[in-house]
Amino acid sequence: MWSTLANSKEIKIITSRLLTNLTIVNVTKSDFGKYRLFIEHAVGIFEQIFYIAAKAPPDKSSDFKVIEERTTDTSVTVKWKPGLNHGSDQHFMLQYKKVTDDEWISINVTHNNGSTISYTI
Repeated sequence: MWSTLANSKEIKIITSRLLTNLTIVNVTKSDFGKYRLFIEHAVGIFEQIFYIAAKAPPDKSSDFKVIEERTTDTSVTVKWKPGLNHGSDQHFMLQYKKVTDDEWISINVTHNNGSTISYTI
């Protein structure tokens, strides 16, 4: 059985045999908070708390570095720590140009959920 630890008229709980579904219709800030799933049957008791929070923009990246030992005459590897994503996807754009060029080259890099990102240009 689901129970909400916050009040909302837009919460629908539907139970059908072995399946229980909690749906929040037209989510608003008042729906953010704590929800509790409590199951009790012949096998035992199970309780799980869930939190629903708003997505926020990711924090800024940090520790941007050039990896000197991986730098050659024709390439360079850079490394950085992505900021906390707060539930949002993170995509990064690296821009570079040769000293003799006028145009910048842009490269899109997608975060793969690691603690650091490295990219070789």
